[in-house]
Amino acid sequence: MPRRLLLVFILSVALELLAFRYLNRDLLWLDVHARTPEVSALTRDTAEAALQRPRLSRRHLEALIAATDRDEVRGLQLRAFARLAARHEEDPDVLLRYADALRRARQFDHAERVYADLLKAAE
Repeated sequence: MPRRLLLVFILSVALELLAFRYLNRDLLWLDVHARTPEVSALTRDTAEAALQRPRLSRRHLEALIAATDRDEVRGLQLRAFARLAARHEEDPDVLLRYADALRRARQFDHAERVYADLLKAAE
C-alpha cells in the first residue's frame, strides 16, 4: 500500500509539473531569452502576450523587463514596469528603476512625478 501511494504521489507531481510548464511556456521562454542581445519578433510577440495575462509574478515581470531593456521595445518595458510599480508601491528600488526607465524613454513629466513621490516617501 505505501508503495502504491508513493507511486501515485510521484506521478501526480510529474503531471502537475508538465501542466505548469505547458501553461507557462511563454513566461519560461522569456526567462531563458532575457539576455539575448537582439530583439526578435518572437521576443516582442511573447512579451506582448505575457503582458496580456491578468496575473504575473514579480519574477516574470522582472524577466520581462530584462528582455525588453532595448530601445525597440521600450514601450513594452514601461508597461511591465508600470505593473510592477503598481503592485509594489512601497518598494523604493522598483519605483526608482521605473522612474529611471521613464526618464530614458523621455517621459520626463511622469518620471518627475515618480521621483517626487519617492522623495516624499523618504522624508
